[in-house]
Amino acid sequence: MRVRIDFPEDLAMQKAEEARNWNPGDPMVWEAEELNVEEKVEVVGDRVVVSTEHLRVELSANEVAKIKAL
Repeated sequence: MRVRIDFPEDLAMQKAEEARNWNPGDPMVWEAEELNVEEKVEVVGDRVVVSTEHLRVELSANEVAKIKAL
């Protein structure tokens, strides 16, 4: 799965500071949530792309098949 997060400037500064303070061996988790925004779902080649203003998730055909199987 490929995930892209375009943080607004204020959050980008916060996430950059978190990255500077990261130590090898520590987990690094970044979360982003957009509420009440329109999402767009489209097929691009063999991938399904779900996107909003700041988030973009690409799912391969295998990943989509696993979701369908669930």
